[in-house]
Amino acid sequence: YEPLPKGSIRLLSLHPRCEPDDPIQCSLKIHQFDDSSLLSYVALSYVWGPTLPAFEIVVGGRNISVRKNLYDFLLQKTGNELLWIDALCIDQQNDQERNHQVERMGEIYKRADRVIAWLGL
Repeated sequence: YEPLPKGSIRLLSLHPRCEPDDPIQCSLKIHQFDDSSLLSYVALSYVWGPTLPAFEIVVGGRNISVRKNLYDFLLQKTGNELLWIDALCIDQQNDQERNHQVERMGEIYKRADRVIAWLGL
């Protein structure tokens, strides 16, 4: 992950798939997230679920393992909305970033255009 500047968040862009068997591909982009920013995005709220089985997606050209519940959501998602998904938009290996972003989650959900509560398939 690219370091996240203070006052910023990452948003996920899901790339269209030509065939149903094509891998899920997406990219992350850093956006300013302060009182003056007019971001338009959808936040996902979901249960992470068990770590196994894990499913591969491609984020910024790198393979990343995600849990089944998130994979199922990404499989059915259409459209070109920017998404905020904690498991992907926060560097989970960076304790400092993770702690800071978790503190801001209420604000992130509040400022989203929509919040999707994904219950799974």
